Amino acid sequence: NQINDISTLNISRSETKNWQWENMLFYENTFGKKHYLKVLAAQSARRDKSYWISGSARNVPHDYDGQLYLSLGSNSTAYPNVANDGGTLATGASYFGRVNYGFDGKYLLNLTYRGDGSSRYTGDYRWGYFPSVGAAWVISKEKFMREQSFFDVLKLRASWGINGNENVPANITTLTASPLGYAVWNGAAYNSRSIISVIPPYLYWEKGVSTDIGMEATLLQSRLSLEFDIYNRDTKDAIFSVPILSASGLGGGINANQATITNRGVEVSLGWRDKIGRHINYFIAGNYAFNENKVTSVNSGANALLGGYYSNPSQIPLTRTVVGQPIGMFYGYEMEGVFQSIIEVQGSAQSRSAMVGDLKFKDQNKDGSIDDQDKIYMGNPNPKHLFGLNLGFNYDDFDLSVDLQGVAGVEVYNANMGKRFGIENFTEEFYANHWRGPGTTNSHPSANLLNGMNTHPNTFWVEDGSYIRIRNINAGYNITSLKKWKINNLRLFTALQNPFNFFSYKGFSPEVTAAGNNPINAGIDAGVYPLSAYYNFGITLTL
Repeated sequence: NQINDISTLNISRSETKNWQWENMLFYENTFGKKHYLKVLAAQSARRDKSYWISGSARNVPHDYDGQLYLSLGSNSTAYPNVANDGGTLATGASYFGRVNYGFDGKYLLNLTYRGDGSSRYTGDYRWGYFPSVGAAWVISKEKFMREQSFFDVLKLRASWGINGNENVPANITTLTASPLGYAVWNGAAYNSRSIISVIPPYLYWEKGVSTDIGMEATLLQSRLSLEFDIYNRDTKDAIFSVPILSASGLGGGINANQATITNRGVEVSLGWRDKIGRHINYFIAGNYAFNENKVTSVNSGANALLGGYYSNPSQIPLTRTVVGQPIGMFYGYEMEGVFQSIIEVQGSAQSRSAMVGDLKFKDQNKDGSIDDQDKIYMGNPNPKHLFGLNLGFNYDDFDLSVDLQGVAGVEVYNANMGKRFGIENFTEEFYANHWRGPGTTNSHPSANLLNGMNTHPNTFWVEDGSYIRIRNINAGYNITSLKKWKINNLRLFTALQNPFNFFSYKGFSPEVTAAGNNPINAGIDAGVYPLSAYYNFGITLTL
């Protein structure tokens, strides 16, 4: 006989007001037929503001909609009216200039300098200054290239530059608090709040320093195109959130300049476009990138940056970021089997916590116990290989194009199963392969997953995150022979998005977005939504 006869009215409103003002001045001229100059000077200002307000009241009468006002609530000591509001305000200003110079179409120079100010940063660190320079040599326009017919265009280029990242929370330097119910003092009710953020002592611009050396070429009467780049990109003083121990009474995390990360590698793209006879035109283009990610410094000194606490019920950190390793590396125990008997449990380093059917971990230092000293780096959430392929053809009035993309050399931490509510919601793969008794399997634990250390970060949950995905398939057929019915064109078409996916990962999708776009939380699948596929068929009529 549980009946709730207390009603609650909740009302919320939000608004966003943004404006941006830009002014640009251009100058362009050619001198002496060979000297080309283009100059840009510009200024911009912007203001982004959001605001929200919400309130709630108990026992508001509802005989008709005209009574739905918070002021009509009981607002008693037991059930006081509650109001909250909040918002963000960010302002910025920029001044920048660019000079493009070319000599005889062969030697090209680009110089850029900009200064950006942002209220998202603190005090004297609000302004950042970012120069860049790029140069190119169009070799194919040199005299010594005139007699050859192999290269249509051949260009060497190099660039160096610094850019700033303003994509940080607007209120990062503002102390924030959240409602914590109410308290009664001398018979009166007072709203209470709890501080939920830590303000960094200083916050300065995150800077990306990039160096790139590359080549561009088209060959064989522009049928073959080629691009090749070698790059090094340092993200200096990267800003992201690092969790704060709940023992501090705050929880959450602190956003600050945390680390410097280097990405270096090569990028290659190759394309071919040609025709067969009078009716068939076709093209194929591919790209490949190899990327190596490494942390070169952390602002916490010798202390590792830990993340991924949400990956397991015990809130044990999953990722570890230290100098010399990729950012956000998975860190945990090495699984070496499943306990098959109580005798095996009693003779192991996990005798105090394990049961038959639990995961068995390797005692790396052979000290007879399983602790932090036995953890290893288990996987890298940053892909090393990225590739794509685009191809298509048309035969008279029929056309077809296919676009695919993929990654390799990457791991995903499948935290879904360990975060189930109890033991009632297993995947088909786990149900078919889980331990059922001695000798049944040595690769999967029993269904009693929440026992002991099973959900502690370990290699059982680490899987290959490589995939190949057919992103788009487009096909169409144009009918142009209907003009006697005053129809210029009738097109039948189909457009498929994500129709085919190829991966060995046991979850819904190996494409896992880092929680909060935080690099120390990358590659953790704690509930990724499956990728949707779309199948469109239609007719386009042109009169």
